[in-house]
Parts: sequence; C-alpha cells; structure tokens
Amino acid sequence: MAQGPQDPRQWQPQPGRQPQYQQPYGPPPGHGYPPPPPPRKGKSPIFWVVVIAVPLLLLGGCFAVVVSAAGNGADQVQKAISDLTPAPMRQKETKAAAHAVVFQAEGHDGATKAGNVTYSIAFQIKQQAAVPLPYSKTVKVADTDSSLSLWVQNGDAEGSVTCRIKVDGKTIREDTIEGPYRVCRVQANSLNETPQAVKEPTRAEPTAKAEQPTAKATSEEVVALPNVVGMNLQKAQDTMQASGFYFLDDQDDTGRHRLQIYDRNWVVTRQEPTAGRKVPVDTKVVLWAKKYGE
Repeated sequence: MAQGPQDPRQWQPQPGRQPQYQQPYGPPPGHGYPPPPPPRKGKSPIFWVVVIAVPLLLLGGCFAVVVSAAGNGADQVQKAISDLTPAPMRQKETKAAAHAVVFQAEGHDGATKAGNVTYSIAFQIKQQAAVPLPYSKTVKVADTDSSLSLWVQNGDAEGSVTCRIKVDGKTIREDTIEGPYRVCRVQANSLNETPQAVKEPTRAEPTAKAEQPTAKATSEEVVALPNVVGMNLQKAQDTMQASGFYFLDDQDDTGRHRLQIYDRNWVVTRQEPTAGRKVPVDTKVVLWAKKYGE
C-alpha cells in the first residue's frame, strides 16, 4: 500500500548523509520547469545620447538649409529691386541767400536832421540820435519771414520827412510826414510784403489859431495843453499834434529806457507840462508811458 506523505516533524537525518529538503509544494527548482531568464540590462547612457542627438542634428541641418535658401532668395529679390530703382539724385546743399534790406530817410523844405532814427529786424532794435538827413542803412537779412520797421522823427521845427524800406532794390513801404518834430513810421511783416502805393504826405492838422495869420511867429502862440493821460500813446500824440504841439518826447515810465516802437501797445501815465497849462506851441511835451498790463 502506498504510504502517504510523512510528517516533517517525524523526519530525522541519517548519519553520514546530507539532509535533503523538499518543497512543501511542487518540485524543487530545476526539476520540471526551465530556469528563469536572467534580468535584462538597461540601455547605456551613450545610447540615449546618440538616439536624441542624431534627430536634432538632422533637424538643425534642414532648418539651416531652409534659412540659408530663404536669405539668398531675399537678397536676390532686393538686388533685383535695387537694379530697377534709379539712384536718387543728390541735392546740393545751398545756404539761404541774404537779402539787401535798406532803411532810408530824407528831409524836405528845411528838415535837415532827424531827432532819432530807430529801425528793427525781427524785433531786434537799433537806434541812432541826432542823425543828419538824408539817411541810409543797408543790412543783410537771410530770413524772409523777418519783420521790419523804421521810425524817423523830424528834428527840425519845419519841413517834412520821407521814410522808406527797400528789399533787394524794391520799395515795399514808404510814407511822408509834414510838420516839426513829427514821426514818420513804416513797417512790414516780412521781406516778401507786396509793395504798397506811395501815400500822400501826412500833413499836420492846423489849429484854429494857426488858421488866422498873425505878424508874430507861431511859436509865440499860447495854447492850453490837452489831457492825454490814460490814452494809448498813438492817440495821445495825435491829440497833442491836433492842438499844435509837435515837439513831443516819449519816455518809458518804468525807468528801463525802452523804445515805444508800437505806440498802441503803450498807455500814457503822466505828461509834462501838466494838462490845462497854457504854454507856447513849441514847448517840449514829455509823455510818460507804460505797456498795457504793467
């Protein structure tokens, strides 16, 4: 009768023999089953470097070829456009030509001198006092947008004064005033101003007394001075001259000795002699003025 499996606890080793162990289940290793395969070895790092580097190198080479071809194509297109486009003509650099601006003044009928002559170019003012007539001053001006002005006062008790501005030989402004100590004024906004027709001489308006001839000189006439304080300087001068006073002296009441080129921008603050005094018509009248807003 076949024996059943023995109890391991009842097994005793026999002397002189190696003990043999049995698996509790199934046959021992090497009996009935093939040996397990050896563990697989991982890929070398060099392998992975090669695998990654080769595609990148191929891709970079293709990109370089495409970029190079595109660059060469763009260069060829640009060269073709350059060949078809005519080269721009070089313009010679030229400096603005200077224009000859002439300020002139002439005296007539006994007017031999100017009390003062004032001219300006682009509001740069120059002035001369006690100037013999005729007078002429030439200045070179490059900027055609420069404004011009000339202011000439008759320095004698008689006669008339003509003042004018010329640009490159052409008269663009001219005027004439008659009467002692009167002022001739001309101005232009630029050198390209259209020449104006020559005006008739501006004559002094005679007073009521002047219309009546007398045996004595008119300088001995006594007239009450009008009140011109608060008027603009131009209107004040006209008012004084209408009363027979032509010997006028305009002064800056701020003490800065500025010239009153544009009289309508100034307001009379005081006058000497004072208004209402009866004085000879050849008396010097000083009009003190400030610019509006001062």
